[in-house]
Amino acid sequence: MKTKIAIILLIMMLISSIVVAFHQSDNTYTFIEKHQAEKHQDVNFTYGKALFKANCKGCHAEDMVHRLTAPSLGGITKKRNKDWLYKFTKNSLRMYKEGDSLAIAVGDKYWGVMTSFPSLSNADLDKIYYYVEKRYEMSLQGIPVPIEFEFKASENKNAKACTHILIDKEAVLNVAVSKNRNWTFGCKRTSHSIADWKKTTLKAMFDYDKSVNELVEITPEYPAFRTSINSHWDYKL
Repeated sequence: MKTKIAIILLIMMLISSIVVAFHQSDNTYTFIEKHQAEKHQDVNFTYGKALFKANCKGCHAEDMVHRLTAPSLGGITKKRNKDWLYKFTKNSLRMYKEGDSLAIAVGDKYWGVMTSFPSLSNADLDKIYYYVEKRYEMSLQGIPVPIEFEFKASENKNAKACTHILIDKEAVLNVAVSKNRNWTFGCKRTSHSIADWKKTTLKAMFDYDKSVNELVEITPEYPAFRTSINSHWDYKL
């Protein structure tokens, strides 16, 4: 009799532990699902990111920290009044001509007046500013910007690089693109022979050096250059 009771108690204990484990697993699963759902439902971030890439990325660094051909945007909503940001983004040239002190300071310090975006609504701009500040917070936390191959498929094969990069695995330090979107990737050498150039693809160069992606909006016939693989790209304008 005692043996039967012991067996029954043992079975009950096993059932209890399984139920507890099931609920713990279920709670974890529910938490993860909820977290992922909240993450995916941040439409302002997703929409703002798309708008930023379409309108701002050519001049402003996407990490919102570094400077490209324009200043970084991180913290901009804390530095500038929202109404001023609307007016400046939509028509910076008018503000510059009308003598707005901030517009003049920005234009004179950063080599010109920002491109105007009159087609962007206040709602669009709110999403861009939201993305800018969220992305800035992520950068300050050490979260890198995801690097995605962003070149058009039609120009992927229109590239050549020097053998010092393709064969000797030297750093990409000079990049140029023609009006026909033909790309040239060079090393530190200032001169090459015809035999030094070999056909490649943009995707191959991107896989070799992810910073190539930063040049997706480079102006044709105005080369980009840097002094080392750890330097930021500069432009011959």
